[in-house]
Amino acid sequence: MSAGSGASVRDDCIEIFQELKLRKKYKGIIFKIENEKEIIVESTIDEPEYDNFVSHINENYQDKPRYIVYDLEYELPGGEGKRSKIIFFLWNAPGSKIRERTLYTSSKAYLRHKLNGVAHDQQINDLDDFATVFDNIVNSNSKTFRLVMYTVYQPGSSGRRYPASVVRASSKTQCQKCLEFGHWTFECKNSRVYKARPTRTQQLTKPLKPVIVDLPDELKTKYIIPVAFILL
Repeated sequence: MSAGSGASVRDDCIEIFQELKLRKKYKGIIFKIENEKEIIVESTIDEPEYDNFVSHINENYQDKPRYIVYDLEYELPGGEGKRSKIIFFLWNAPGSKIRERTLYTSSKAYLRHKLNGVAHDQQINDLDDFATVFDNIVNSNSKTFRLVMYTVYQPGSSGRRYPASVVRASSKTQCQKCLEFGHWTFECKNSRVYKARPTRTQQLTKPLKPVIVDLPDELKTKYIIPVAFILL
């Protein structure tokens, strides 16, 4: 089967997903494509804390793309009760091969359409994306909230608070908001920077600079004489 032709879904994938959705038997499910032909359940996740779940993916799947379903549970402020949302992740592992990513991308719809009850569908390329998805989902309900398993904002605090298990940004990590180095995008407190780029039309109409190559005399003799001979 070619990398772009997709893969079938084994029946027990739906059965285990129903156990997560209806019975809350698992916190998450990791699916993989076996032999480029069939989507199967690789393992289940019982880790209730979101940051530990992200660390588990980072430690074990840096070079392995996967489909991941996770039941995110959080508590609304003011005693309004708990909420939960099932998230479907397409994990494009940073260290995986292009062929593997293509296969998982082309086969995603085969699995996704069979999982009724998923609230959010996200493609994840690195750890920064996990934090961004988390912020977007919970912030859609409230700007000040307390999560059961992962605190981002806390009433009375002065700012964001992330668990220590999140991998720290290196000096080469570039923020996609302010374009500075040394911190993740979700940690950024700077203003967004807009960088103007030339349009495709402007690039095509821009005249190319001629390249003049200064060849040694022996190369000039070698290539110019045969050309002159052919023309004569």
